[in-house]
Order: sequence, then C-alpha cells, then structure tokens
Amino acid sequence: MGNKQARALSRPKDRAVQAVCDRFELSVSYAPPSLRLVLRTDLPARTRVELEITRLFLEQGGQHWYWTMLELAVPVAPLDDGTMGLTLEYSVDELDAKGLASYRSLKRSMGLRMAAAPSVETRIALNAPATEHQFGLCNRGLSGLAVRIDPSRHYLEQEATIALPLSAAAMAKLDIAS
Repeated sequence: MGNKQARALSRPKDRAVQAVCDRFELSVSYAPPSLRLVLRTDLPARTRVELEITRLFLEQGGQHWYWTMLELAVPVAPLDDGTMGLTLEYSVDELDAKGLASYRSLKRSMGLRMAAAPSVETRIALNAPATEHQFGLCNRGLSGLAVRIDPSRHYLEQEATIALPLSAAAMAKLDIAS
C-alpha cells in the first residue's frame, strides 16, 4: 500500500463536517471490586475521547506527584439505549497495577520515594478532541452547549472524583518511607 493510499485510509472522510455537542455527561460509580464509567454524548460515532485516571501521592521531599492509573483514547460508539457514548469497567487491582508501573518508572528515572500511601481520592478526566485533528474531527467545527472555547482551541471536558481504596496487592508492593 502506498503512502497516499494509507494516508487517505487513516483520515476520516467527515473531518470538516460541523459537529454540534450539547451533551457530554460522565457518571462514575464504584461497586467493589470494579470502577464503572459511563459517558453519554451526542458526538458522532468513532470520535475519540481521551480518558485519564489518576491519584496523588506524596514524595519524601514533600512534593505531590500523580499516580497515573490509566491513560487511553477510546472511540465513542452507540450504547444500548440508542444514545452515543461509552461504558468502561476496570477492577481496582488492574488500575493500581498500572499505577504501580508508572510509579516505578518515576522512581527509576527520578529517584522518587513515597512518604505515604497514594490518596484514596481518584480523579477521572475525559477530554475530546484534545488537539485539532487528533480525534477525527477538526475542533474548529465543534459547537454546542457542552463545548468550552479557549483562544487556542475548542474542546469538551468532564471530570469526576471518587474514593477508591488502594488495592491490597499494590499496597504490599509499595516501599513507603517511614
């Protein structure tokens, strides 16, 4: 396959189409052992939404750092009730294992050491589109009640916080300074 054909296949055909978004609603619930996220929106199908789940931890030097549990881009799809959106479910063990991997990376590269266990308060953030063409829609063609307008871009954003206990498996693997 040539470069021209590959580029044509990777670019959405409707990228210049005006998209109106009046609804971008996030609901988060925790029923042990799983965290459930539901986004309901009126964005077109296959629009990619960026998801980030983090909690804070305190370093020995007194500085706060993010314990990144999940970062990914997910396409919007039709839900069972006929609306557009996405439904995701993750176990706390799975999220904390990914957070532990990000902490170990920081520890290895910067020599960080935790002073206390990561916070129970967990932040969930959804964004779309984060950059001009990254999510399949030109953000200059995005309008509606849910759209936030900055001088540099138009975007959608929802945040939620929920108390998630640290998994026992992750707690056992942490080297918390005394």
